[in-house]
Amino acid sequence: MLQFDLNLKMENKLILTQDMNLSLKILQMNVLDLEKYVYEEIEVNPLLDIDEEEDKKFIQLMSYDESISYRENSDENIQKEFIENKELTLRDILLEQLRLLKLDNKKYRIGKYIIDNLDEAGYLMLSIDDLAKELRVRTEEVKELIRTIQTFEPYGVCARDLKECLKIQLINSGCADDIIIKLIEEHLEDVGKLNYTKLSKCLGLEKEKIIYYINVIKKLNPKPGLVYRESSSQYIFPDAVILFDKIKDEIKVEIMDKRIPNLKINKMYVDILANGDTLEREFVKDKIKKAFALIKAIENRKNTIEKIFSYIAKEQKEYLFKNGPKKTIYLSDIAKVTNLHESTISRTVNNKYVQTPKGIMLAKDLLSRGISQEDDRISVEYIKRLIKEIITNEDKRRPYSDVQISDLLLEKGIKISRRTVTKYREEMNILPSNLRKLDKNVK
Repeated sequence: MLQFDLNLKMENKLILTQDMNLSLKILQMNVLDLEKYVYEEIEVNPLLDIDEEEDKKFIQLMSYDESISYRENSDENIQKEFIENKELTLRDILLEQLRLLKLDNKKYRIGKYIIDNLDEAGYLMLSIDDLAKELRVRTEEVKELIRTIQTFEPYGVCARDLKECLKIQLINSGCADDIIIKLIEEHLEDVGKLNYTKLSKCLGLEKEKIIYYINVIKKLNPKPGLVYRESSSQYIFPDAVILFDKIKDEIKVEIMDKRIPNLKINKMYVDILANGDTLEREFVKDKIKKAFALIKAIENRKNTIEKIFSYIAKEQKEYLFKNGPKKTIYLSDIAKVTNLHESTISRTVNNKYVQTPKGIMLAKDLLSRGISQEDDRISVEYIKRLIKEIITNEDKRRPYSDVQISDLLLEKGIKISRRTVTKYREEMNILPSNLRKLDKNVK
């Protein structure tokens, strides 16, 4: 009897987790991916059916409203752009390797969730603690699966930062030794600057040996996931359209989900629950549960996108409709208003496009990363502008190092580390100080 109760409890927990995973999976999809997924589910689940009457009613309601100053509702009118798309994505490649391990259900679920939280470059977006909390498992279990995924190809995925990414590639390729690991962990900036002489003195090695190690590091891929970035033609279709109602003087967000068929339960199979044999009833119960979970997940996706995009649109009103500056918006700000977790918001805006008066753009481009400065938050874009201004006005014969730039920013009341300065400088494609330096004989 005790064993029966234990199995029942574990089964219920797995069902809840499956529903949660489905909801998160649906939330992360853009409208084209969701359309494909829904039709695939209709093929494999006989309990799912398309409500054609509701689809017809919805299409009839899609009429032009003159009070809306910016509206494009039909498939023909929606702007379409091309992106690059490959048959196999990074997620596909990693999930296939995960399946080959033949893990138990719990470990597979943890591994799949970790893979779902990698960005396009292959880096892990959530902390171990956050992953453990969302999955309701121990941190050691998460760490174990992270270590496992870090052995997958392309080498370097599932890292938390650049140093870990490079070390993973070295370890998996058999090129790691104490010296090269030390170069990455303690001297990566000097490696990037090609400071052979300095590194030779620090490590007590001949310059030729340092050159060899640096050449090995230079061959590593800092963004391994981009190997599988999409590359064949596919349309971009916006998940939402931002509109302005002149009469009500308000911003509206219209969710572009009419490509997604309205789903209903096929009543023909429901009768089996009452009249079928045991195996038939079990089959129908399983399929009907999955059908309801999908319908609920799609509705949740729509409501979540509407909440988040509506807030973003209102905050960016000046930028979108009056050519004003783009406002800095933080995930924490959206979380407070929508009562959603920041990780949920991040998943929602990622890989989604929105149509605006300025054209189709990535939803995340309407946000702005920021850093905390005691009670205030300063946008990364503002800090980058300051860094660029400092470098533009520097003495080209004695350019500022990243440490000096960090000190100059501190004088302006902005406290960021040298590593952060390096990161922002590289994102702006600005060379390090040794490569910006002009020859003293140049006038």
